[in-house]
Amino acid sequence: MIITLFTGRVPSWFRVSFNSILTYIIVKNRGMEVDYGITNYLGDRKVSVPCVLKELYSDFIVQEISADETVLRIATASEMRNFVKNEEEKGVDESAAVPSVISAEQVSALDGLNKDSKPLLIPTEGLSKDERKAIHEFLRLRYQGKLGSETSEKGIEVSYCGVNSKTRKRKRWAKDCPNHCYFTLAKENKDTSYALGLIAKFLNVTVNTFRTHGIKDRRAVTCQRVSCNRIEKERILSLNPRLRDIVVYDFSYQDQELKMGGHWGNRFSIILRSIPPETRDILEERLKEFEKDGFINYFGTQRFGSCDTNTAVVGKHILRRDWEGAVRLILSNEHLPGYLGTVGNAVRCWEKTRDASQALKQLKGSQAFASIEAIIFRCLAKGGTWQQCITEALPINLRSLYVHAYQSLLWNKVASRRVAEKGTTVCPDDLGKDGQKLADGASIFDVYIPLPGENTNYERNYVSEWYEEMMKEDGLTNSSFSSLEE
Repeated sequence: MIITLFTGRVPSWFRVSFNSILTYIIVKNRGMEVDYGITNYLGDRKVSVPCVLKELYSDFIVQEISADETVLRIATASEMRNFVKNEEEKGVDESAAVPSVISAEQVSALDGLNKDSKPLLIPTEGLSKDERKAIHEFLRLRYQGKLGSETSEKGIEVSYCGVNSKTRKRKRWAKDCPNHCYFTLAKENKDTSYALGLIAKFLNVTVNTFRTHGIKDRRAVTCQRVSCNRIEKERILSLNPRLRDIVVYDFSYQDQELKMGGHWGNRFSIILRSIPPETRDILEERLKEFEKDGFINYFGTQRFGSCDTNTAVVGKHILRRDWEGAVRLILSNEHLPGYLGTVGNAVRCWEKTRDASQALKQLKGSQAFASIEAIIFRCLAKGGTWQQCITEALPINLRSLYVHAYQSLLWNKVASRRVAEKGTTVCPDDLGKDGQKLADGASIFDVYIPLPGENTNYERNYVSEWYEEMMKEDGLTNSSFSSLEE
């Protein structure tokens, strides 16, 4: 199984980043940031501005920005649950446009289908692919999953399925329908992997069925796009009443699945509380400096995990093919006593007995199938190897997160060293967005630093030399980023 590694992507050195802005304005915990390669800043930061961040989950809002620069909207749980309830009561959505190839008589017959009705055939002889696709889309929009359709040699057979029926058989996927269902996932105080694990459990599919552009913050309100292969919108939408602090909405069908890192970026909306009134002048001054001079676009501390077990260190062990070391770090006891509840009990049981089956029994409720610990314990309990825990049991997005955390750590170290040794002016061997050396007249805002990786395409310069030095210290090379299943 090949892990996506953001190959060829070159993030700008000076670019909008929430954590960079926050660091620039108020100065955070320097001791912790040094561990993540964040050691240099623009301007003089001798005076800190105290404040409270994330007092409430809603104080930190993350909205994914699609590749076309569209900011995803956040819908409330009550909005989506009311939507499902209204659709169930309404029966059909009469606002759905009726394709020209479907007659009024056929629409009337479709509206009248019930559990005792025989399947209704819509002839498709002579229709184009787009016209057949329009029929399937009409059936989805108007009947919201109450009717199922199958394509046969004679045409499209439509039958009654009922609302959220648990007994109906899975229909064959319509030939003219794109394979990938897209939806927006909004969550509050939940990990992305946990939310998708829960949805996968309810749909009776594996969590690897889902693809995202990346993992979003846990202690926050976030929204992001998700794709899944050949799962009907109606099945996913019907889960909203069963999900707590998680909602799904804004569905569509596409030909291609989502790719890790394929989005434009993220929009952050934050509230900083308890800022002393006397620091107003300092804040205004720093905001003016920020607008004029910019800031270093560091990967923020949340990239490296919310516990003491650094995700970058896990990524390093994965790249070194030290599977046992990676698993033991994920299940490390070092981040206790902050590890509370059934997950904490399971980890403590594992530390004491090294019995995965017994540890798994400590997990209750959704934690027993949706948590990372449950995934690993279940793999070990079935006799899986350390490598299988990482390369087969863990979801693809999560595996990629650990490796990308290590890449991000190296990037931060290179960015800090760039400021320390070369200042904030353009150098002859700086690179641009295309990975090639900058032309004359470029500004510091045109400077890009590529991420390390085997397939990253950029011209050799001080960046490549520094990466090689740092990776050598960790026992790695560029080739370490190749397939992790060899």
